[in-house]
Amino acid sequence: MTRSATNKDDLTRIANIQVLRAVAAICVVYLHSTLPPGLAMPAYARFGYGQFGVDLFFVISGFVISSIATRDPRNFELKRIIRIVPFYWAATLGVFSIALLFPQLVHHTFTDWQSLITSLFFIPQMRPNGSFEPMLYVGWTLDYEMYFYAIFAVALRLSRRNAPLISAAAIVGIMAVAGAVSPGSPAGRFYGNSIVVEFVYGIVVFQLVSRISIERHNPGRPLELAGWLIGASAALALLLWPWETPPRWECWGLPAALLLACVVLCERRFGAAIKSRAILLAGDGSYVLYLIHPYVIYGLLRFLFRGADLWPRPVQWALVAVLIASSIAVSIVIHLYFELPVMRRLRQMLPHKPVLHDFRRPGVANAPRAT
Repeated sequence: MTRSATNKDDLTRIANIQVLRAVAAICVVYLHSTLPPGLAMPAYARFGYGQFGVDLFFVISGFVISSIATRDPRNFELKRIIRIVPFYWAATLGVFSIALLFPQLVHHTFTDWQSLITSLFFIPQMRPNGSFEPMLYVGWTLDYEMYFYAIFAVALRLSRRNAPLISAAAIVGIMAVAGAVSPGSPAGRFYGNSIVVEFVYGIVVFQLVSRISIERHNPGRPLELAGWLIGASAALALLLWPWETPPRWECWGLPAALLLACVVLCERRFGAAIKSRAILLAGDGSYVLYLIHPYVIYGLLRFLFRGADLWPRPVQWALVAVLIASSIAVSIVIHLYFELPVMRRLRQMLPHKPVLHDFRRPGVANAPRAT
């Protein structure tokens, strides 16, 4: 851990957010490694099932988008498209092509053209089992992300300063109306899903952090230690709180928001930040990691580690580490040699060219990017 020189007026350059993003993605990778059709490990080994990684992503997104958009709202919609669409489209078209040509390699992947179109344009499509799954089945979260971006874009047109609050009110209002008017319809189930409240949590954390003075008048180690202890308690709640009766916006969303607030304030107030280049790079590639990890995991299990679900438990734990490390390695390669160059080229076409930080250039700080 190092002492950060974070600009007190810039909430978009917080290293600890990148760390949280890496942790969130790795938790989801862990989940899919232990669940069927992965290693089918028992429920006690899943630590809250790892799904809380998605909730953490949503809370982070609410915070980061509020910070980015209110600081520099120019080309907001285009920047979000550039950030999300290129690799998502490439991955979706890649999986679609494989499913058409080699259907035996990709199970449970829809190959109809309607599914392809709705997936590419982030149109929620409810499946017969009641879930909303695009062609990349983990991409259901991106449907919510794009929904959040659309609301924020409209709010920015109304008021740059109050856009976060307008967005929060709109999300809660639409959720309430959709849930009350047609709770059983596809639109009611999607837009009325209480998971959207987690974007609001991120906005609330942004409002809180942006209003707290960060002048460092030797606050003392006890206060800093208290901040980290509260954050650790929130992280422990995420790990140990099982998915049972409470809705996830309560059992995972609230601890995720508290954890985010703690790590951001510890960096801004006390200058305490995790600056490991490896962890920050994993956070930078977390979007790619989130989208491609199921195919890395299940590909390895199918072709290299057949029958691993019957292996002794200690060997399975070691294999989980191998699966996570392999997924991270593949995602970093794709991020560095596909995602990053494509984003840089597209952002150069914008009227106002934002800086795209590159971890391959030593000494360059990274700005957290929304997922």
